[in-house]
Amino acid sequence: MKILTLFLILSLALALPALAQGNDGNGGNGGGGGNGGDAGGDNGGTGGTGGTGGTGGSGGSGGAGGNASGGGTGGVFGTGSATGTSGRVTRAVTRTLNRDFRNCQRLSPVYRFDCYLRTYKLAIDQMAGLPAYRPAKQALEGVEETLQRIVARDADRSAPRKNVGFQSYRAITAAAVPGAKRELNRALEEAETKLLRSAKQGNTQFASIAEAVNSNKVLLRSALLEISGRVLAMLN
Repeated sequence: MKILTLFLILSLALALPALAQGNDGNGGNGGGGGNGGDAGGDNGGTGGTGGTGGTGGSGGSGGAGGNASGGGTGGVFGTGSATGTSGRVTRAVTRTLNRDFRNCQRLSPVYRFDCYLRTYKLAIDQMAGLPAYRPAKQALEGVEETLQRIVARDADRSAPRKNVGFQSYRAITAAAVPGAKRELNRALEEAETKLLRSAKQGNTQFASIAEAVNSNKVLLRSALLEISGRVLAMLN
C-alpha cells in the first residue's frame, strides 16, 4: 500500500513540470495571437494609407472635373460670332446711330452737323478697344472726320450755341448747309460700302451697322429735299 502511494506521488511530481510547460506554451500561443493582432493592426494601418491614396486619386479626378468646368466657363465668355464681334456691342452702335441721328433732325439745319458729329463720336467710342470692330470703327471715323471738317470750316462765329439738355451745339452758316449735306452724304455712302464689304468677308454683324448708316443717309437726303423745296418756294 505504501509502495502504491509512493508511486502515485512520483507520477504526479513528474507530471507537474510537463503541465507547467504546456500552460506556458498556451500562453505563448496567446502571445503569438497578440503578435498576430499587432501585425494585423499594422496591416490595417497600411490598408488605411492605401485608402488615403485612393482618396487622392479621387481628388485628381476632381481636378480634371474642375478643368472641364473651367473650359465650360471659357465657352460662356467666348459667346459671340466666330470673328469675335458681340451682338450687344453691335446693337449699342446701331441704336446710337439710328436714335441720335434722328433726334438731330429736331434742330435747325445749321446746328445739325455738330449734332451728327456727336452721334458718330459716341458710336465710335462704343467700339473702342475692341479689335474685332476695327474695320467698322475705321469706316465710321471717315464720317466723323468729314463732320469735323464741316463744322470747323463752315462755322458761323456770330451764331449762339444751341443748348439741348446737357449738350451744346455749334452752328454752321446757312449758306453752307446744302454743300455740307452733299459732302456728308458722300462720306456716309463710303462708310456703308466699307461696312458691307467687311460683312461679305465674314463680319456679318457689320451689315447691321451698314443698315443704320443707310438710314442716316435717307434722313439726310430727306432734309436736303426739304431745304431744296424751301429754296424753290422762295424763288417762286
